[in-house]
Amino acid sequence: MKRGILVTVMSLIPLGIFSPGLVSFLWHTLHGNTAEYAGKRIPVPLRWYAHIESHSVQLSKLPITVFFLGEPHPVWSFLEPNPGHMTSSNSQEEIYQSFVNAYWTLRPKNDDIVSGPIRIAASGGEAICMKSSSQRNKDRVSAACLFFRGTWMAEFVGDETEISNFFQVISGTSSL
Repeated sequence: MKRGILVTVMSLIPLGIFSPGLVSFLWHTLHGNTAEYAGKRIPVPLRWYAHIESHSVQLSKLPITVFFLGEPHPVWSFLEPNPGHMTSSNSQEEIYQSFVNAYWTLRPKNDDIVSGPIRIAASGGEAICMKSSSQRNKDRVSAACLFFRGTWMAEFVGDETEISNFFQVISGTSSL
């Protein structure tokens, strides 16, 4: 009896320690490498998982073990703006330019270092992105992208090393 309890406890300790990493492993086992939402197929990088909410899809990356849970982890959300956002009087380029101008205007007010526009080839046409980082912590970045002719917006907050994953998700998101 005591040996059985000891074996059970010794088995559960590693599961508890690695439980954050298991979340994304189990998500990918159940769903594959994509999430489907509002007529779009969104790629989910390995070690990331997706959470579908009523108005967005949130992609998150947890650390592999519980020992790093206190550290901030990258997160981004996909939002579907109002269907009336794109009108016949607004060209895609006008919408994208308005987005870039707003980003350049609002972000420096927080003393952020802004870069962009960054143009990315995406399956639904071109995406336009802007990136910023805090002067206090240049390893943490924020980015925002408009894509699908300005009808979808994606936002990223996280470590600079993960920004390429974010841009790959933008590039790989497609219509169903």
